[in-house]
Amino acid sequence: MDVAPLALLAGGVVLGAWMTSSHLRWRDRLRRRQRAHRALGGEAAAETLARQHGWRVLGRQVERSYTLVVDGAPRTFKVRVDLLLSRGGRRAVGETKTGARVARLEHGPTRRQLIEYGLVFEAEEVVLIDVERRKLTSVEVPRLPARTPPSWFSWSLAVGVAVTAALILLIGA
Repeated sequence: MDVAPLALLAGGVVLGAWMTSSHLRWRDRLRRRQRAHRALGGEAAAETLARQHGWRVLGRQVERSYTLVVDGAPRTFKVRVDLLLSRGGRRAVGETKTGARVARLEHGPTRRQLIEYGLVFEAEEVVLIDVERRKLTSVEVPRLPARTPPSWFSWSLAVGVAVTAALILLIGA
């Protein structure tokens, strides 16, 4: 059996796989570049839209950190908002979206992102800026209630204080 046709076939398969892989990597890089370019243009347009709606831009790409306790150990995470805004004494963070799907509150990752931003930046509202539709959506993020000790704790503390006071009075008498 002649090995040359098999070697040629194997070489063709390897070359085809390499060309396909190279093309896919090139296409992914191109898409990432296009997305980044669109996002940068979107942020400039978002700033203009925010100003047209009476918002004053206090900062761009503002970063904050917060800590979660994960399995008993603290872990710090950073978040960055597109815009820090104010209007009429109210503070807000602005999040720019340029895609049709991601610019909607029905999109779970966007909704969770807005909640995270609102909590971390302690903003009174989060403004979702849909650049493509030139629309601003104001979202009020609920504040987490202050942690109060359980009622049994208060009663236990009161009983402990009363017993301690009684013992002091009995021993001191």
